[in-house]
Amino acid sequence: MLESIVDILLSTAIVFALAFGVLFLIYYFTSPIYTEYGDKRSRLYYSLLNSLYFSLVLAILFAVLPGLSNSYGVLVSLAVGLVIILITTAIQVYAVAALVRGGFLKMRQKTRKYK
Repeated sequence: MLESIVDILLSTAIVFALAFGVLFLIYYFTSPIYTEYGDKRSRLYYSLLNSLYFSLVLAILFAVLPGLSNSYGVLVSLAVGLVIILITTAIQVYAVAALVRGGFLKMRQKTRKYK
């Protein structure tokens, strides 16, 4: 019993660490395509915040959904996963907006250029 809990926690931590590293690199290098930053610090913090959010959600879902799927079925686990994603996305969007309003992040969305 204890070994299975340790295995789940260890695999969740590994998923979190790997996802955080990969997602940070993706956000840091691709976010200038769609966002204008006031300084390099804002770009770094925005990438860290989004990477932390998505890697945390992936780690939680990685730990929770297989057990739910085995116990209650695929539809229940998909519904729980969707609810977790929607709630945490709302929190993340509110956090980024509050940081921008407070002046901690200096950024805005780039204007689209239509041909």
